[in-house]
Amino acid sequence: MNRLNTEFDEDINIAILDGQHALYLDAIPSTKLLTTQTAVGSRVLAHCTAIGKCLLAQLDDLVVLDRIGGGPYEGRTARTIRRWEDLNVELQSIRDTGLSRSTDEYEVGLSGFAVSLGPGPSGAPMALSVSVPNARCSDSRTEAMVRALLDPIQNPNQPGAKYHD
Repeated sequence: MNRLNTEFDEDINIAILDGQHALYLDAIPSTKLLTTQTAVGSRVLAHCTAIGKCLLAQLDDLVVLDRIGGGPYEGRTARTIRRWEDLNVELQSIRDTGLSRSTDEYEVGLSGFAVSLGPGPSGAPMALSVSVPNARCSDSRTEAMVRALLDPIQNPNQPGAKYHD
């Protein structure tokens, strides 16, 4: 978390899945004036945030359906995924690539990128995210944040990653 926050000066978060929500366990805020201000202990709907979708992707489809149902899901913005068929496609993509993304799905002007940390101490899925105002999501900066999140040396839980001594 510290490495990502130092490198990008954006909000870095860790969350677990709590029912239909991502529950934030830890957060390091950006020092910039325009920030996402994630509060430890806050909950956000899992189906429309990068960290929430990353958490859902760590579960079997039947478990996901049991937790959040088959939809329609609450629409926070015009870009929110509201149907199981669409969410399921996205969850499969996250499982394949190891990366979850959201742009304008939870709140207009907000992007997020998340990766799995695997099961936490309680066995619940955990995820790590970078939350960024869209104004700071240039292609090159987004690419750098995604590369840092997917770095197998820093995050050995990524698909194809190998543990390092």
